[in-house]
Amino acid sequence: MAPLMYSVMWIIPFFVLSLGVMLPLMREDLGFGPIEAGLLGSAGALAPVFLAIPAALVAIRFNPKWFMTAIMGFGVVLGTAQALAPSFLFLFVSRAVFAVIQPMSRPVQDLLTLQWFPKRELGRIVMLGLASGNVAMTIAIGATPFIIPLVGGWRQAYLSYALLALGVMLVWILLGRERRTPQYLASLAKGRERAPIKAALRYPYFFVGGVAFMGNASPWLAIVLFWPTFLVEERGLGLETAGVLTSFITVGGVACALTV
Repeated sequence: MAPLMYSVMWIIPFFVLSLGVMLPLMREDLGFGPIEAGLLGSAGALAPVFLAIPAALVAIRFNPKWFMTAIMGFGVVLGTAQALAPSFLFLFVSRAVFAVIQPMSRPVQDLLTLQWFPKRELGRIVMLGLASGNVAMTIAIGATPFIIPLVGGWRQAYLSYALLALGVMLVWILLGRERRTPQYLASLAKGRERAPIKAALRYPYFFVGGVAFMGNASPWLAIVLFWPTFLVEERGLGLETAGVLTSFITVGGVACALTV
């Protein structure tokens, strides 16, 4: 069940982080400049900041399997919308709405993990999920420049990723299962009785860690999204070379996750 539970995490980088190597082609196609490119990059980062806590509150109210199915279907629709975007504004809005998937899927993954694995194994499962997520990031960044000419353009690449997401959703519908043990149901009921925000405020070091993570993620995301454009436009490298070089940035995340 673990690969199925983290399947959304594997799909998201193909829509989010592939933007870095697609930006030069998008700018040429839709005719926008570096300021709009920055806005487009930030569109995918704002939703997790503002929706992480509300997403957790909503997720525990619904059936995890079908809520995850709805999230995947939402991703397929929004991924297709980005591929068909006729203007920068349409692309920006569809990308910003697509970003809701990440904060909405994380609590559901946690609930499903609690259903299937004992507490003593949670650290190992999360570690493997993070490592596999970084592998997906590396593939998304490094492979996209080669996929684009293969399928005929950045729009066709996005459509290919939407079809991949649709395939994952169908596999999830057929094979995804829940395991609602008495221990899980008791833990879920206990969580619903508490005021989650008040409970979280009792652990201020979580907020310190969140601020630290935000400071670390900001330059990382800026490099991943905009370094390929710099390499192509300022250093004259090919898009394939720029993508492969950028993909090495995420390789370190695999080693870090596996050694924690």
